[in-house]
Amino acid sequence: MNGATLRKHRKSAGLTQTDLGNALGVYPSQICRWEQTEVRDFKRIIAIAEALGIKPAILLLDALDD
Repeated sequence: MNGATLRKHRKSAGLTQTDLGNALGVYPSQICRWEQTEVRDFKRIIAIAEALGIKPAILLLDALDD
């Protein structure tokens, strides 16, 4: 999943980097890094999707369109 996809869905969910970081147990700086690069770990993508209240497939398929 690319960073632009993560940023788009985080903002759509009305979450800050701090909010998402707290939900995932990581520092906001990690969310910032992911938004600038990508997330490759599928378990992490599932956790992100759960925190955002969406299905993992949405993140993965949306990333293909970006």
